Amino acid sequence: MSGCFQALMNGNTYDRSTYTSKSDNWKTLFALLLIPTRGAPVPDEDLENRVMMEHDSLFFYEVDSNDNSFKLVKNYLPVKD
Repeated sequence: MSGCFQALMNGNTYDRSTYTSKSDNWKTLFALLLIPTRGAPVPDEDLENRVMMEHDSLFFYEVDSNDNSFKLVKNYLPVKD
């Protein structure tokens, strides 16, 4: 499994894509994850720590868009077919 982060043009949101390779074919594992930053840099380690596995299920901490303090909320991360 491999992942990549990319800062978007406006600099206020990162996107995260996660891929896997089977038989030399790359496949997207999850829908694109958007990570708002309020214009401040987010260390790679913080971004990596937002994805976790619990009891054979993947979860992603994402920003609650209704919270001005950018509170992180844990959400189930479904694998794409």
